[in-house]
Amino acid sequence: MSRFIIVASLLIMLMACSSQKKIAKTFNGHMAQELLEKYGQPTNKMFLKDGGQIWIYSKTREVGKTRMATDRHTPQGVEIPGFMRSETYRFTISKDGKIIDTKYEEQTIRK
Repeated sequence: MSRFIIVASLLIMLMACSSQKKIAKTFNGHMAQELLEKYGQPTNKMFLKDGGQIWIYSKTREVGKTRMATDRHTPQGVEIPGFMRSETYRFTISKDGKIIDTKYEEQTIRK
């Protein structure tokens, strides 16, 4: 069970790195209006002293329990309990409305 958690954590970290690069490539240098058109209003906004903003989009979803085969001696496998997956996207927007930085975070929470 702990081996599965370690492997799953490593996979999530690798996927998060790839997602971060994809989001940065897609949005950095573009206008914040494009972000509004694609995703709507952010979940939260933070206002910076320099006149810029940080827009935060968050979503959480429940992942149900799954079955994982362990080896050929236990064909029924092991049941892995469900968990919650939380994703957060942070976009830093300059005072003139351009997206200058993006961050992506993913967190898995055991039930």
